[in-house]
Amino acid sequence: MSRPVYLYEFSHNANTIRRAASPRDVLAGGHLWTASSIGHSEVELNGDPERDSVKITLPITDSYFGPFLRNRHDGAVSLSIIKHDRDGGTSELEWDGRLTAPSASGGELTLRFEPETTGLVSGN
Repeated sequence: MSRPVYLYEFSHNANTIRRAASPRDVLAGGHLWTASSIGHSEVELNGDPERDSVKITLPITDSYFGPFLRNRHDGAVSLSIIKHDRDGGTSELEWDGRLTAPSASGGELTLRFEPETTGLVSGN
């Protein structure tokens, strides 16, 4: 059995960006997820909305997020983290949240997300 692949679906206004923590692109749920060196911290769920969070890290050279952070002026950014089993073809939603704190340091972007409170459901 292979290790699961984490899929990251970001939504901002009418745009949806999909990244896979994988050395190659992944086809899952009828969508192509672009390979990236993206990753996330352990999901912290303390029952306190102000403390529950996940941090996403990805290269500052990402073709979407570098320009996005420089030009973001309106609308919330939502994130769904999906654990995908390539062997079984199944996917499980692990996290829904909204961007609260983007930052850049060195060659890396760090995006902090807090739990989604509006009931956003991933399309996968």
